[in-house]
Amino acid sequence: MKIHTDPFRLLVILLLGVGMITSSGCSQDKPSASSKALKNPPIVIFTIGKPYLPYFKAQKETAKQWGINLKQIFAGCAMSQENKKLEERFDKQNIRAIKIYEKRFGKDWWKRFNDEIRAKMRN
Repeated sequence: MKIHTDPFRLLVILLLGVGMITSSGCSQDKPSASSKALKNPPIVIFTIGKPYLPYFKAQKETAKQWGINLKQIFAGCAMSQENKKLEERFDKQNIRAIKIYEKRFGKDWWKRFNDEIRAKMRN
Protein backbone atom coordinates (compact mmCIF):
# COMPACT_ATOMS: atom_id res chain seq x y z
CA MET A 1 0.00 0.00 0.00
CA LYS A 2 1.45 3.34 -1.04
CA ILE A 3 1.12 6.15 1.50
CA HIS A 4 0.92 9.59 -0.07
CA THR A 5 3.13 12.33 1.38
CA ASP A 6 1.62 15.43 -0.23
CA PRO A 7 0.03 17.30 2.71
CA PHE A 8 -2.92 18.61 0.73
CA ARG A 9 -3.65 15.22 -0.82
CA LEU A 10 -3.51 13.61 2.63
CA LEU A 11 -5.86 16.30 3.87
CA VAL A 12 -8.41 15.27 1.27
CA ILE A 13 -7.78 11.52 1.53
CA LEU A 14 -7.94 11.33 5.28
CA LEU A 15 -10.83 13.78 5.54
CA LEU A 16 -9.23 15.61 8.39
CA GLY A 17 -11.21 17.76 10.73
CA VAL A 18 -11.17 19.33 14.08
CA GLY A 19 -13.61 18.80 16.93
CA MET A 20 -14.12 21.58 19.39
CA ILE A 21 -13.64 21.13 23.13
CA THR A 22 -15.56 23.25 25.57
CA SER A 23 -15.43 23.69 29.30
CA SER A 24 -18.15 24.61 31.75
CA GLY A 25 -15.84 26.06 34.39
CA CYS A 26 -12.48 27.71 34.74
CA SER A 27 -10.14 28.68 37.47
CA GLN A 28 -7.50 31.36 37.76
CA ASP A 29 -4.76 28.80 38.47
CA LYS A 30 -5.36 26.59 35.42
CA PRO A 31 -6.17 27.45 31.83
CA SER A 32 -9.70 26.51 30.85
CA ALA A 33 -10.33 23.54 28.58
CA SER A 34 -11.32 25.90 25.78
CA SER A 35 -8.01 27.80 26.02
CA LYS A 36 -6.15 24.47 25.99
CA ALA A 37 -8.11 23.50 22.87
CA LEU A 38 -6.97 26.70 21.18
CA LYS A 39 -3.33 25.83 21.90
CA ASN A 40 -3.62 22.12 21.09
CA PRO A 41 -6.72 21.68 18.92
CA PRO A 42 -7.67 18.13 18.03
CA ILE A 43 -7.16 16.95 14.49
CA VAL A 44 -9.88 14.47 13.54
CA ILE A 45 -9.01 11.76 11.05
CA PHE A 46 -12.40 10.91 9.55
CA THR A 47 -12.14 7.64 7.63
CA ILE A 48 -14.78 6.12 5.39
CA GLY A 49 -14.05 2.61 4.19
CA LYS A 50 -11.84 -0.09 5.61
CA PRO A 51 -8.99 1.55 7.54
CA TYR A 52 -5.42 0.26 7.34
CA LEU A 53 -5.05 -0.31 11.09
CA PRO A 54 -1.22 -0.53 11.31
CA TYR A 55 -1.06 2.96 9.80
CA PHE A 56 -3.61 4.38 12.24
CA LYS A 57 -1.83 2.76 15.20
CA ALA A 58 1.50 4.30 14.12
CA GLN A 59 -0.25 7.63 13.50
CA LYS A 60 -1.73 7.66 17.02
CA GLU A 61 1.64 6.80 18.62
CA THR A 62 3.42 9.51 16.61
CA ALA A 63 0.79 12.11 17.49
CA LYS A 64 1.24 11.32 21.17
CA GLN A 65 5.02 11.72 20.90
CA TRP A 66 4.63 15.06 19.11
CA GLY A 67 1.98 16.33 21.53
CA ILE A 68 -0.67 16.49 18.82
CA ASN A 69 -4.25 16.01 19.94
CA LEU A 70 -5.42 13.39 17.41
CA LYS A 71 -8.89 11.85 17.19
CA GLN A 72 -9.60 8.96 14.83
CA ILE A 73 -13.18 8.36 13.68
CA PHE A 74 -14.10 5.36 11.54
CA ALA A 75 -17.43 6.01 9.84
CA GLY A 76 -18.21 2.75 8.06
CA CYS A 77 -18.07 1.86 4.38
CA ALA A 78 -20.59 4.15 2.69
CA MET A 79 -20.63 7.90 2.05
CA SER A 80 -23.99 8.97 3.45
CA GLN A 81 -25.38 12.50 3.59
CA GLU A 82 -24.58 12.58 7.30
CA ASN A 83 -20.98 11.51 6.65
CA LYS A 84 -20.66 14.11 3.89
CA LYS A 85 -21.76 16.86 6.30
CA LEU A 86 -19.33 15.61 8.96
CA GLU A 87 -16.53 15.53 6.40
CA GLU A 88 -17.19 19.13 5.36
CA ARG A 89 -17.36 20.31 8.99
CA PHE A 90 -14.13 18.54 9.94
CA ASP A 91 -12.33 19.89 6.86
CA LYS A 92 -13.26 23.49 7.70
CA GLN A 93 -12.36 23.17 11.36
CA ASN A 94 -9.13 21.33 10.65
CA ILE A 95 -7.72 24.16 8.56
CA ARG A 96 -7.49 26.21 11.78
CA ALA A 97 -5.75 23.38 13.64
CA ILE A 98 -3.24 22.88 10.85
CA LYS A 99 -2.29 26.57 11.01
CA ILE A 100 -1.75 26.35 14.78
CA TYR A 101 0.46 23.26 14.43
CA GLU A 102 2.29 24.91 11.54
CA LYS A 103 3.28 27.77 13.85
CA ARG A 104 4.45 25.29 16.49
CA PHE A 105 6.31 22.77 14.32
CA GLY A 106 7.14 24.69 11.12
CA LYS A 107 5.75 24.71 7.60
CA ASP A 108 6.86 21.16 6.78
CA TRP A 109 5.46 19.60 9.96
CA TRP A 110 2.88 17.42 8.18
CA LYS A 111 5.54 15.84 5.96
CA ARG A 112 7.88 15.19 8.90
CA PHE A 113 4.97 13.82 10.95
CA ASN A 114 4.04 11.38 8.17
CA ASP A 115 7.70 10.42 7.63
CA GLU A 116 7.80 9.32 11.27
CA ILE A 117 4.60 7.32 10.84
CA ARG A 118 6.08 5.46 7.85
CA ALA A 119 9.31 4.81 9.80
CA LYS A 120 7.27 3.27 12.65
CA MET A 121 5.46 1.03 10.18
CA ARG A 122 8.77 -0.27 8.76
CA ASN A 123 9.96 -1.34 12.22
